[in-house]
Amino acid sequence: MALFVIIFGLYFVGMAVTLNRVEFMRLKSDLYLRWYATVKLAEEGRNIYDPRNSQEVDQIVYGRDSGLSSGFYYPASLLIMMRPLAALPYPAAHLIWTILVQALYLAALLIMSQFVRWPPTVNQQTVFITAVIFSIPNIQHTIWGQFNTIGILSLALTYIALCRRRYGWAGLLAIGLTIKPQGQLLTLLFFLIWAACRRERWRFLPGFVAGGFFLWLAAEMMQPGWVFAFLASLDEYLPARSAVDMLWNPYQSVSLLLIAGTVALFFWKRRVAADSSTFAGVLVLSLAVWMLVVPIVGMFHVLILPLGIILLMAYYRQASPRHYRRGMITWVIIYLLGWVGFLIGLSQPDLYGSHILWSEFTYKVLLPLAAGAMSLPLVFAKSSLAFFGDERLPVEQG
Repeated sequence: MALFVIIFGLYFVGMAVTLNRVEFMRLKSDLYLRWYATVKLAEEGRNIYDPRNSQEVDQIVYGRDSGLSSGFYYPASLLIMMRPLAALPYPAAHLIWTILVQALYLAALLIMSQFVRWPPTVNQQTVFITAVIFSIPNIQHTIWGQFNTIGILSLALTYIALCRRRYGWAGLLAIGLTIKPQGQLLTLLFFLIWAACRRERWRFLPGFVAGGFFLWLAAEMMQPGWVFAFLASLDEYLPARSAVDMLWNPYQSVSLLLIAGTVALFFWKRRVAADSSTFAGVLVLSLAVWMLVVPIVGMFHVLILPLGIILLMAYYRQASPRHYRRGMITWVIIYLLGWVGFLIGLSQPDLYGSHILWSEFTYKVLLPLAAGAMSLPLVFAKSSLAFFGDERLPVEQG
């Protein structure tokens, strides 16, 4: 395992150095505008949500107004990480950040995998994590210096804390889901509803509130009045399409029905234990549904789904070899399709541009659909797979 981590560490450094050497790639990173806005805050006291930041960055990167309406678009709590980076020259900050976001993702995958003991062998774990690390969404996430892996690591740690009944710590750890809330908002709602519905879990709520208060206060000290400025800035966010919009979603009706039905399940399954198969099924379903309905540009947000795949496969391996084999075949096909569509579109001049469309259809539509479908037998265990009723993960209980 140590050799595995070292090899990936070297790859992360190599990837970061390669991207860092190309000025346009450095400046196109999502990090750049946040770094620039943080520098202006430190040097001039300029609000991080000030439109001038976007205008000036456009002039630096494109030499004109790009029309992308790029703003800070994150809660100011992100400044906790941006302030140290803003003290560095941008090339150094970019290099460190590009390595860090990859390392956070690897840590999340390894932590969840080790906890539920899937994949069951080192070789299988190596193959699975390699496939995920080299998937189009993760490469895209790395190139553009996104922030999703903070929430992904937070989800892994929160889930483990819940399984071990460390509810206060779980609430505190769940604050990481709010750094980029649009990536996992429905899952966070599930945790809050589930915790509120049973007295012994109430410690989750003060843990979450305490963590939230700390982040708000730290951000408020650096950027006073940031909450209203942040909400106002969202009006400038460019419209985006969800995966459901790519299929059929008149007047957002399908999205609303999916969200309403999932929230209803949260209340129905509010009594299940965190280390039960039903809880895992609802958690994965919340991720899958949110991936389908949230309007986001790119494929960054689906990076969280491999955590769900790990959970699903851990349960199916223990209880249903038939579902396990189907699941394994499904994941292999989806990840292969993602690369096949990308390479075919990239290799044919008359199809150039379609490589992203095909990859997005595979990862933004097929992957969450498959994850959602495979979560349903766990959610409705009493009627479909009774064996899963109160089955516990083969994990060490705290």
